Amino acid sequence: SGARWYSTRARAASPVCSGPVPGGLRTTAGLGAPYLAQGLAYGFMGWVVVPTLAARGVPLAEQGAVLAAGGLPWVAKAAAGPWLDARRRRTGRRPDPRRAVVLASCAAALCAAALGRAVAADARATVLLAALWLAHNLALAVQDAATDALALDVLAPHRRGRIAAVLLAAHHVGAEALAGFGLGALVARAGIATGAAVEAAALAGLGLAVLAVPRPKGTDGGAVSAEAPPHPVRSALASPGPWLVAAVAAVLFAGDQITSAASGTFLVGHLGWRPERIARVLAPLALAAALAGYALAYARTDRAGHLRSAVAGGLALSGVWLAFALARGLWGRPGVVEGMVVLQGIATAVFYVGAHASLMDATRPQARASLFVLYMAASNLPRAYAPHLAAPLVAAVGFAGTFAACAALQAAAALAFAAVVRRNRGAYWPRKSTSPKDQ
Repeated sequence: SGARWYSTRARAASPVCSGPVPGGLRTTAGLGAPYLAQGLAYGFMGWVVVPTLAARGVPLAEQGAVLAAGGLPWVAKAAAGPWLDARRRRTGRRPDPRRAVVLASCAAALCAAALGRAVAADARATVLLAALWLAHNLALAVQDAATDALALDVLAPHRRGRIAAVLLAAHHVGAEALAGFGLGALVARAGIATGAAVEAAALAGLGLAVLAVPRPKGTDGGAVSAEAPPHPVRSALASPGPWLVAAVAAVLFAGDQITSAASGTFLVGHLGWRPERIARVLAPLALAAALAGYALAYARTDRAGHLRSAVAGGLALSGVWLAFALARGLWGRPGVVEGMVVLQGIATAVFYVGAHASLMDATRPQARASLFVLYMAASNLPRAYAPHLAAPLVAAVGFAGTFAACAALQAAAALAFAAVVRRNRGAYWPRKSTSPKDQ
């Protein structure tokens, strides 16, 4: 089988199963900083650049083309996995992922500054803006792959849930709080070029923060780790297990993407909400609910078990959508939509953290980056196809039917995810695990 090389010696010496590293707070902050930077970059684009393009008369189709260019690197980042897993012939060590994070963060900072200047100079130069946004996302995608590889290197399995909660919460804080509220206000006073310069400085500084994480074992300058198989990536991908996990991950978040795509038409077109009411009421409520969900996940995911938390969060999210669909006659009453947003935000956070940690669990130490970028690329696929399903689904079954259909899809995906991860995780994990419950 694909796990033949995973010997007792390798299990004992593997950096993934070697227990907590020293400096827990430093490690948490160092790993969270790149995710905060990613959220800041995406928030600046969504809250500042796109509204600026709209205000300057750029057609919606051209805005969409600029944004779509940024999605390509997140599929292509799979190429970074084998490079991060490769060992140097002379030393047998892998590249230090911290260096990749720092270099990619500096490249992202340069792209952010250039993008801001380009928008300030001529917002209608959409070809240039698309090229800069593409380069910006290429740097962020490499940074993301290296950060995830670093997390897999330095974290014991029973700490992955807590760190996943911190990483995803940091992304939300960067996007909504720092970019939406902070940089948005700065741009209103000083202009978009100044705002982009501040963003660029923050991206570079947050990238350097990763150096607070202790050097992983088996990387340049670190201790030599356990012997690797001759072709670890090829060995990992030879068995069907990782591909089954990736196949289920490709539909795991589809329901969330469909409901998100339909939400604008639902609130404005169906319920008659004004956009400013959505921004004033729902945006801060959604952020508060998400952070509350991440706090809950931080406290409970590792204790309850990563896979159990993922399934519980997925089924809870399914239940929220089903209950909302059945309460169709109450949608116009005060507090109903707001309550759904709060419950959905908490359940989504718990679900995402559990799924993120479970996908980490479904990797092998010697091919950790290659497998995890495969899983992440698959889990990001719903962003490409699911929004296109929202309109025909609403036209066919209405909004209540759409929420009910997404509830059924979410429940089925969560249960299928549990089955494939539980079945294939044994090939990647030691027989005696260090993590509680299902870990």
